[in-house]
Amino acid sequence: MFIKTGQIFGVFIIMFVTACNSIQPNKLQYLPEYNSALIKAYVNTCGQCHAIPHPARHSYEEWGHVLVAMNKRMQERGYQEPSQASRNQINIYLKKHARK
Repeated sequence: MFIKTGQIFGVFIIMFVTACNSIQPNKLQYLPEYNSALIKAYVNTCGQCHAIPHPARHSYEEWGHVLVAMNKRMQERGYQEPSQASRNQINIYLKKHARK
């Protein structure tokens, strides 16, 4: 029985996507308050598509523009948008830890 190249590639992609989407708390130690309840909305929302960016990557004002762009991208890709409560938590977290 032979395995086709396409099957191997498919299995690899599934393994890769699964590994990328499983965010473990100990992998978030580079983030401020990585084990707090406040960070949960940030990690769950932003971690759907990419690695979680450090909040000091941008100023709070810059984050405002980034969040608008990311929300548009989520809509385009069919991801569930965060609730208003989650948006509020994300804003609080980013305001608290954004670059000054």
